[in-house]
Amino acid sequence: MKITSFEVELSKSLPPIETNTKVTKYKPPREVKTKGRKYEAKDRQVYGPFLEDLFYKNELLAYEKKAKTNAQLKYEFLDKYKRNYQLRNRFKNYKETIGNLRSKYNRRTLYSQQAPVYIISLQYNEINNIVVDGNRYYQLLSFEEAYERCLEFKVADPRFVPPEYIEKIRDRQNSEDPLWRDWSVPSARWIRSFENKIGCEAYNSVYFPVGWTREDTPND
Repeated sequence: MKITSFEVELSKSLPPIETNTKVTKYKPPREVKTKGRKYEAKDRQVYGPFLEDLFYKNELLAYEKKAKTNAQLKYEFLDKYKRNYQLRNRFKNYKETIGNLRSKYNRRTLYSQQAPVYIISLQYNEINNIVVDGNRYYQLLSFEEAYERCLEFKVADPRFVPPEYIEKIRDRQNSEDPLWRDWSVPSARWIRSFENKIGCEAYNSVYFPVGWTREDTPND
């Protein structure tokens, strides 16, 4: 998949304005209870930084074949905030899950002061393979699908996005191209620092079983 094809997808025109002139009686909007939502957002300001660090470090652990599963991440997270009974109840009643929080992290909506995401968080199984979130937990994720996640979250993750693509996105941001304004793009210095941590070049450095590798599922 080339950047040009994704650029076309991003630049689709807006739907046409409705021209129906029929007048309908005004109905005031329903009152929505926001107390719980406001508390949840405020709560994430407290535990957001810890969770942010937890997701990032789990990606580093994957290089040592020690990535934690959702269940292990949940245990570590709730153990850290064991006195936060509202948070524990949300997990108990399935109103909150590690998968949902991971999605917020990847979309940079976990909490208001969240730092840019350069390495997306992925879900791992017990043998350190990357798997699909949700009900398809036992289905492995391919390199190409991981690349597509980067496009979805607008994150130029150097593990899955080719270096030349990252350069092009960075150049377009420098030229103030609005199509690429919302992308999180690591600097060359940040990528070098990350590569020092994992001990190899970032691109195509993540392990995938045979049949799910970049060579098996090319994206270009």
